[in-house]
Amino acid sequence: MNYYNYNESDIRGLLETADDMINIPDLMDFLKNYGGKIIICGGGINECLKEVEIALMALNKNYSVLTKFTY
Repeated sequence: MNYYNYNESDIRGLLETADDMINIPDLMDFLKNYGGKIIICGGGINECLKEVEIALMALNKNYSVLTKFTY
């Protein structure tokens, strides 16, 4: 059910300007300098979350996945 009559391009436009999207090069720069405990969750476990996981592995960072909140 579509309550607001937004189409796919409307949603994409909203997300791209909302600063809620992750840019992998920016993420790599952040993770490279991050020294705390890393727990990742949310997103598709074989999609977006996997990109973050690959970035962590490439940087040889220890992390865990909170699978309760992934899909």
